[in-house]
Amino acid sequence: DVSLEGIAFEEFGAVHNRRPTEDTVFQKTLYGIDFGATSPTALYEAKVDLSGRVWFTREFYKRNADDYDWIQQLAEWGGGPVYCDPSRAESEMAELRRRYGVNLKRATVKRFDDRVRLWRNRLALRDGVPQLFIDFGACPNLVSELNNLAFAQARIGEYAVDRWEAGTNDHGFDSGAYLLSALDRFAEYRPTSVNWFGREFQAGRV
Repeated sequence: DVSLEGIAFEEFGAVHNRRPTEDTVFQKTLYGIDFGATSPTALYEAKVDLSGRVWFTREFYKRNADDYDWIQQLAEWGGGPVYCDPSRAESEMAELRRRYGVNLKRATVKRFDDRVRLWRNRLALRDGVPQLFIDFGACPNLVSELNNLAFAQARIGEYAVDRWEAGTNDHGFDSGAYLLSALDRFAEYRPTSVNWFGREFQAGRV
């Protein structure tokens, strides 16, 4: 078993569960997608309110999905920029733009630790309030992932946090990081219990 210190997002909980009210005013809507094959394709809608907080409002999470599946879902939700894995071939992205008219953009984040940092920066409480809300009922797979993602245990009591524990799902996590990268540009995150060693770092027991 992975002990609590290995859990990636210990701060994640009920305080992040909120759906916007009818009078919430948003300044923009954007989407993030993590393409899957036999693994799930994860597409999320997020809205940014006037204070800059991000609200995850809708989820598409499906195994064996093809491009038509998520593009059809996106069309039902409405338009907006879609941020994806930066490693997807430019020729494929150009074809999707041409064929379906989707505003597909390459995310600016690729490194594992940068993706973790983007999420932690938004989940952290400032004056008791996070900078990110999720409609738990509308995004059950994302909630499950954030609750269960744990760093791989390198040795007893230490966690190599450049990778997840084997067998965990991170498709919603990646999709969310791609869209957050369009907003935050790697806002600084200062961990309280993690030591950084250059490009890789480890978290141990506190």
